[in-house]
Amino acid sequence: MKTKTKCKVCNLVKVVDNFLREIEGEIKNVEFGEVKDEIEKLTSKLSIVLSKWVPQILCCLYKNVLSFNELKRKLNISSRVLSDKLEVLERECLIVRDVKFKPLRVYYRLMDFGRDVAISLILLMLLLNRSRHL
Repeated sequence: MKTKTKCKVCNLVKVVDNFLREIEGEIKNVEFGEVKDEIEKLTSKLSIVLSKWVPQILCCLYKNVLSFNELKRKLNISSRVLSDKLEVLERECLIVRDVKFKPLRVYYRLMDFGRDVAISLILLMLLLNRSRHL
């Protein structure tokens, strides 16, 4: 099982490398002054996205719609911390909270922006760890 997973990760790393080579030429054409303001705006968003538990929450929700208790169990996180983090993610339009009645249940799922951020986090993880997988 571990070999299959490693193979999948190796293939994904190759895809990431190809993607990076494709966009490298375009990035070389951009001057720092053109993106300086965007980088400053990005810093506050990154502090939220990279804060403790947020990457794990986003990755858990990437493939699944989960209830509060399911998230709590998967992450082994306290109710208070999870509640606080979910509130921030909802405010930042990364997740949406769905309330179902009969029986009353609350589910969380990624919004499109949250899905893009989760994919970006996975991409960043692969990029930072790619030397282990090549």
